[in-house]
Amino acid sequence: MLRILGESPASDGKTGFADVASDAWYAGYVAKAAAKGIVQGVSADRFAPDAAISRQEMAIMLARALQLKGGDDTGSNGFRDLNQAYAEAAPLIQAVREKGLMEGDEQGRFLPLDSATREMAAVVAVRAYESVKK
Repeated sequence: MLRILGESPASDGKTGFADVASDAWYAGYVAKAAAKGIVQGVSADRFAPDAAISRQEMAIMLARALQLKGGDDTGSNGFRDLNQAYAEAAPLIQAVREKGLMEGDEQGRFLPLDSATREMAAVVAVRAYESVKK
């Protein structure tokens, strides 16, 4: 996301997360994304860089990075399973849907707790890039 936004990683790689070594290849990206409010840790001092992210977490990061306002999560435009998402995630999920960045399945579900796959991440990254470059 930072590259899509034209941002460089933080030069010092200091993240404040005990599980992100400052010399890790991704440390500067984590530091910059955290400073910009795009990501948060799983706790005050842990980031869990090797953990899978869920679809709702991907939507939250996208919405924060692109500064999308929460969408309408009710009515015919809403996903049927947003009651499974974090309460604060539901409007952001709708916002990324309205922007055309993420979709649900054929049954009208978003599947917020499912892990995001590499394939999904690639598709979403291309869509985000195209939306920023418009």
